[in-house]
Amino acid sequence: MNSLAIRRYEALKRVRDFGATKTSDFPAKSFGRELFAKVAQYVTDLENHGANQATGRGAAQSITTSKAAIREDLRETLMALNRTARVLAYETPGLDDKFRFPHNASDQVLLNAARAFAAAAVPLKASFIKHEHAADFIDQLNAQITSFEDAATQQATAIGSRVVARIGIDETINQGMQTIRQLDVVIRNKFNGDALTLAAWEQASRVERRNRTTETPTEEKSLAAAKS
Repeated sequence: MNSLAIRRYEALKRVRDFGATKTSDFPAKSFGRELFAKVAQYVTDLENHGANQATGRGAAQSITTSKAAIREDLRETLMALNRTARVLAYETPGLDDKFRFPHNASDQVLLNAARAFAAAAVPLKASFIKHEHAADFIDQLNAQITSFEDAATQQATAIGSRVVARIGIDETINQGMQTIRQLDVVIRNKFNGDALTLAAWEQASRVERRNRTTETPTEEKSLAAAKS
């Protein structure tokens, strides 16, 4: 979330708190009470979205690290099979074509190659074992493929949760700003002539200017901290 969105979130919190001090001025079913209730809910929603985004970010970072290690193990396995296949091709020309190593490959290309290697190795299992591959090397390869697929799925899920949270934050802030504009009319009409209350309202509802000399907090820090 950018600094403007964070400052709008802070304004929503101030408006919520302002409304809490004016409960007696608005009957239970009045429009003003309804609008303040919306603002309070928006603040809660933003804190929840922020916590979810922070969780998603942590999960994405963790699984990305794990996935990188799994990918490297898979690459090393394919390289070993490719190396052996090149030697086997001395007696069976063209055999190594079934075990071409995919250099600079995307995740999907690497997975496709791994599946192809596993299938091609089945009729040649004895020859690979003869060259000191483990007796269950095909099973090990298939297990690596599954682990890599699972890691990729978990990574996509974690990233997706962050995207959903970010969309939720943007939508909620937009709704909150619209509600503040509605409240501005209500407050100015309700407290017309009450300079102190109107000044307090202006202070609460104003979106602060960005302080360029102060580090802008990240969304995860500001929203997740508010929820804790």
